[in-house]
Amino acid sequence: MARFSDNKKTSLGIRIKSIRQNLQLDQAEFGKKVIPSASASNVSRWERGLNVPSQERLQSIAKLGGVTTEFMLNGSKLSLEEINQFSDSISGKKSLNQQEKKKVNEINLTMQNSIDRAIDMETSFAKDAFKSSYFDKLPPEQRIFLSNILIYLKNYSSSKVDKRFLGDLSFFISGISLLMKQDITKEEFYDYEKTLNESIEEYF
Repeated sequence: MARFSDNKKTSLGIRIKSIRQNLQLDQAEFGKKVIPSASASNVSRWERGLNVPSQERLQSIAKLGGVTTEFMLNGSKLSLEEINQFSDSISGKKSLNQQEKKKVNEINLTMQNSIDRAIDMETSFAKDAFKSSYFDKLPPEQRIFLSNILIYLKNYSSSKVDKRFLGDLSFFISGISLLMKQDITKEEFYDYEKTLNESIEEYF
């Protein structure tokens, strides 16, 4: 298998962990379902991004998760607009074909990963009491806005919200990530914030 960057290993590990958790299996149980089987310690190393499964095992994990191997390696390439268009296309369908089922699983895993990362961010931010160098650069109203959204995220699992809102939320989270990496400016980030504000007004 091709050489993996540390970031790619981490992202792959997150997807493997999400699939295992969705199957409600511990690492030892999950390892037994992978073909060829793997030890709990191997699964742990995959999930922590310390190692990667072989091609054969990766295909097996993808099958367990109902997703493609390409998704496992590179994540979803769908834009928010494409996700919404796909959601419209399958709305009302009594049954989905295999390709559609895989796409649904991939979108759900992507959103789940984004929200889980945001929850981890919220925990980290809370420890710093919003005094990190990143938050110090934001205007007060943005800090309050981010704080409220991240508090909501911490409790999202018990709420029932429209999938399109989760799509907009995922878009907003990607904006946070881009802003933190300085790939976009604070002015450009307002577009992400505006999208989420409009979604909140529509769905709540």
